[in-house]
This record gives sequence, C-alpha cells and structure tokens, in this order.
Amino acid sequence: MRNRNNNNNKEDSNFFDLVFVQCSVVVSLFIVLTFINIINEDFYNDLKKGLSLGVNNDYTLDKIYRGIIDKNKPIEENSLEENNNKKEDEKDLPDNIHKERLDLDIDIGPPIAKGTVSSIFGFRNIDGDENFHTGVDIAAERGTDILGASEGTIVDIGVSKSLGNYIEIESMGGAKFLYAHCDETFGEKGNIVKKGEVIGKVGSTGDSTGNHLHFSIIKDEKYIDPFYYIEKGLYD
Repeated sequence: MRNRNNNNNKEDSNFFDLVFVQCSVVVSLFIVLTFINIINEDFYNDLKKGLSLGVNNDYTLDKIYRGIIDKNKPIEENSLEENNNKKEDEKDLPDNIHKERLDLDIDIGPPIAKGTVSSIFGFRNIDGDENFHTGVDIAAERGTDILGASEGTIVDIGVSKSLGNYIEIESMGGAKFLYAHCDETFGEKGNIVKKGEVIGKVGSTGDSTGNHLHFSIIKDEKYIDPFYYIEKGLYD
C-alpha cells in the first residue's frame, strides 16, 4: 500500500514538474517577445508574422526567416531577384530605368537556351561602388549559342571597352535588345534577324569577369527588367 502511494506521489510530482517547465517556457517567451516589441516594433511584427506562417503552413525556420526578410512577398516566391531588387523601393531610380513592366506587343523568346543567372536587373555593389545594372547576366559556357530574342533589325554591332563584342537588335515594335560580352557576333548592321536565330557566341569580352551574356531590353531609351519577358525557369 505504501509503495502504491509512493508511486502516485512520484507521478504527481513529475506531472507538476512538467507543467512548471512548460509554464516557465511560455512566460519566458512572452517576456522576450514583449522586450523585442518595446525596442523594435517592426521586427516584432515581422517575427510574429513569420512564426504565424510557420505554424499555419509547416514552413521550415529557413523559409520563415526568408519570409521576414522580404515581407512584401509570399515566402515561396522569395528569390535572388526579389531580395536584391527590394532596394529599388528605398531609393530613387536612374532616369533611364523603367521599373514597371511595359506591353511590348511582340513575341519574345530566351536569349540563351540554358544558363545560370549571375547578376540581375537592379542595384548592385561592386568593390564598394553601387550602380544600377541595366540587364541580366546569364552565365554559360564559352561558345554557347546566343539567340535572337525577337525578330528585328541589327541597328548596332561592334566592340566597346565595357561591353566587349556586342550586338543590338531593334524589333518591329520599337524595343531594342542588347547582347554584350560575346565571344563573337554574327551579321551586319541592317540585317534582319529572326527570333531564335543564332546571332553570336557567349564569351567574356570587355569589362567581364567570366563567360556570360549581358542581356538588356530598351524601350523609349529606358531599360526594362528582361525577366518580365523571358522564362525564368530556363535559368538556374
């Protein structure tokens, strides 16, 4: 009889110990969150939102963290592009930049069949100097085919110190497509180029640190983010 009572007492003690620990954790968490709310309300709200998403949708801590960083986008849409271009909302854009997507009213295809995005359209910092990158850089092996993204006319082709070997094609709708740092380019000024036609080869000429294509789209003398128009899934 005494042993049974001792067992019951141990079970009660273990139960109350567990309740005490759980209550202590809850109280401690409440105190920490309250302190965070006092010193930084914005971070508190972002943290609360991230934790809520994690509970409701079974996200990992990594996804919750990325959701807090980019609170204007759903967690599953976070990417290099959205995270880097958030700077555009915090500062004035250069005069030659279109932030919004424009209706170009033309059929646009990929400038390279497959590659890896190494730099996106937007603000970037190189060696401490911040500038606006007016296109996307798509890394690929040297000699990879560069394709005409849209049918048009070659309006400029040549070599420059910064762009290296480059070619610029103007579509029927007036948009221009710039392909730079090419290993070589094909055609002459005035030639008609079809969509998907090979117009050059990927290289690392001009101001370049590796084999890639710099691809820009220009409308009314202003640059537009190429990723509005080409299939992102083609690029790692």
